[in-house]
Amino acid sequence: MKALFIVEGKFERQHCQEYYPGSVAIACGGHIKQMPTEGVGYDGESFEPEFEWIPKATSGPFKEYPSKKQIISRINDEGAGASVIYICTDDDREGEAIAYHVYNELNTANQKKAIRKALKDWTKEECKKRFNNQIDPVETPYKGGFSKLKNCDGVGIGTYKVGSQWFRSVLDRIIGYPLSNYVQRKIQGAKSAGRVQSIPLIMLIMRNEAIADFIPRTTYGIEFIIETNKCVLTKINQKYKPRSEELDEAKEYIAWNKMKDAQGYKGAWIKDNKFKVIDIKVSETKSNPELPYSNLKLLADANKKLHLATDQVKDILDMLYRELTLITYPRTDSVRLDDVFIKESLEYLKQHYEKGDLCICEPKDYFFNKKKSKGQDGHAAISPVKLSNEPEKVGKLIHDGKTFTSEEAYSVYCLIYERTMLALFNPAISASTKVTLENDGSLFETTNSVVKYMGWKKYTHDGEKNAKTKKISNIDFLEKGKIYTAENFGDETCFVEHITTPPKPYTQASILDDMEEKMIGRPSTTATIFKLLKDRKYITGGEGGEKLLHLTELGERVGRELMQNFSGVINLEYSIKMEQTINNIADGQVGLYKTNLEETKKMLTGEIGKQGVSLERQETELSNKKCPKCGKPLAVRQGKYGKFLGCTGFPKCKYLENIPGEQKPKEFVDSGYDCPDCGKPLAIRKAKNGSEFLACTGYPQCKYMKWLDDGKKNGSQTSNHKKGKKRTKHTFNGTKAGDSGTNQRFLGNNYGKRDHSEHEPDQVFDKNDWSDSGYDCPKCKGKLLINGSGIFKCENCGYVYDGKQ
Repeated sequence: MKALFIVEGKFERQHCQEYYPGSVAIACGGHIKQMPTEGVGYDGESFEPEFEWIPKATSGPFKEYPSKKQIISRINDEGAGASVIYICTDDDREGEAIAYHVYNELNTANQKKAIRKALKDWTKEECKKRFNNQIDPVETPYKGGFSKLKNCDGVGIGTYKVGSQWFRSVLDRIIGYPLSNYVQRKIQGAKSAGRVQSIPLIMLIMRNEAIADFIPRTTYGIEFIIETNKCVLTKINQKYKPRSEELDEAKEYIAWNKMKDAQGYKGAWIKDNKFKVIDIKVSETKSNPELPYSNLKLLADANKKLHLATDQVKDILDMLYRELTLITYPRTDSVRLDDVFIKESLEYLKQHYEKGDLCICEPKDYFFNKKKSKGQDGHAAISPVKLSNEPEKVGKLIHDGKTFTSEEAYSVYCLIYERTMLALFNPAISASTKVTLENDGSLFETTNSVVKYMGWKKYTHDGEKNAKTKKISNIDFLEKGKIYTAENFGDETCFVEHITTPPKPYTQASILDDMEEKMIGRPSTTATIFKLLKDRKYITGGEGGEKLLHLTELGERVGRELMQNFSGVINLEYSIKMEQTINNIADGQVGLYKTNLEETKKMLTGEIGKQGVSLERQETELSNKKCPKCGKPLAVRQGKYGKFLGCTGFPKCKYLENIPGEQKPKEFVDSGYDCPDCGKPLAIRKAKNGSEFLACTGYPQCKYMKWLDDGKKNGSQTSNHKKGKKRTKHTFNGTKAGDSGTNQRFLGNNYGKRDHSEHEPDQVFDKNDWSDSGYDCPKCKGKLLINGSGIFKCENCGYVYDGKQ
């Protein structure tokens, strides 16, 4: 039987060819359809997305692939000679959406042969189990709810999962487009905002405020020395209450805000220094090993322990998975280990470790994170493909270039290997002792805990440290019924001061932990979010020697603007609610789809309407011309001086073209002076910050310009640079040119002008004073900006003129 396998990437294709030599495997390179890049991209009534073909990738892991249409054409050709077609995209919502579009692009004959086979892992055993068994997995029954979603009965495609992926995509557009439009207009230098990408900014602002507002609180407790051993008395029976009104009366801990309250308690409420042991209870507590790695947890640990940025770790994981085949699928929410992997791994570990320390619990119960949706448990946790691939073994190949290409990759593999291995060991067991003491009717408790059985802790790098559990009190000597004397009862050593500490600043690791705890974001995009925030210059740090994340001034302005004006959609509670809604839609609650999107749009319309910014993306008018550079359609754009044609491939392609008769003449205020370089009139221009300057109307052929000053800035009433040839008397603010007076303006020094080629780019361009010069770029016709140093810069192509060229 000849089978055709449709997979996502070359890694899966290689496995199919290895396991089934007579078959054909074709990689589709991820999604084949996307929401349109022009317009809003969804139906305004049903809120269901529209789709277009994804163009051929010019960069990234799929750049070597043909165009999506060519891939589908080959699939249909190969399908004609196949007896069965397996659609084997990833077993998650994204993979389900890919499978849906692939299936609907098959011809009718091939659709009849198609079967959806969603693999959780690409092991040989898993493939044998799934492909040799023609019984399809039970799919979620489709009962309608989407007008455009086609029924895929009998194929095995989970259509509700597809609907949940649609919901996320449309939701992100409903929120992302208008907010990006808003921050671009409101805040100079801001590029974008979004439902998920803006949450880290909010979290950083809230944490910084909590740290700034934190007021340390000092409390006092009592510690008695009994037979040279320290005993921390932690509870009382509330026969007596602390006298401080600042404390909650229901608080059980002995903690006073003032030293005199603690002294008063000891002096007035404890009869003497005699304490009788009236009860001793011993119990056991288990400490389970940490669960195997999910994507977010691994990103956090790699940042915390290895100081690697999320985008670095993402690239390393792709290499370990796709190129070296050393780990399982890395973009996973799951903490579950595959049953076959557990069985094989335990057999391997028995040969190298004490059998009594290995896991005896039921794997399915132990390795399931109940907080995650079953719809997002499509892949197992991140683990080595085999535990026999020990780091020491594969690390020997590090220098000959056959395996690892970097020490960082080796370190990440070590993290994954140890975490997975330790998860297969028994829990550590501690003995906890609680002793109750009595003094004059008041009851006190003191506790202690010691490790009885090391379990998994024995095999960590910190095994010796783990063996020493911190003791709260040394109470092993206490015996029930005996009376003990507090030796330090009469001195100050029994009073212990405790000072509360503020929340810790966020590192990239700790903010990732919080995002995972709140289930914000998804594995496939988390790494790119932090890279985007850094590229946008919203945050810095979080990697290398600087562990802490820092908001830039721009990032804080964007975050606070969103918090102040769009609190309905940019907040933690809303993000958590939407993630749960996505899960619920995947489980079949399709009524939530339109309801939640309508509510979100209505809420956002109210919030953004107050700011005077359009909610929708402006519909694009396409011309009948193609871009001569990249071949994409040219669209009609509206510029400052009229309409022009721009490439729809922007920002990758910046081609621009004038429309004859559409470009309006540039209006200017005549200064009354002629240009000293070419003789054309000098115009008065105004920058966004209100500053005015003179510029030659012969631009771009002539690039002469001079700033206008108020006569006081430099303490001078004259210019030591040539003013330009004076044509006629002309008044400025009621004062003739050349006259003195407080309102006089003059052709000021072109101060600070320098050749940018002699300096680092940041020294020239990392400023916030860029404003519209009123000119178009002579190279690409884009907007030409000007800064306080008289340097021009194109916002599109980067063209620079500093007055010397």
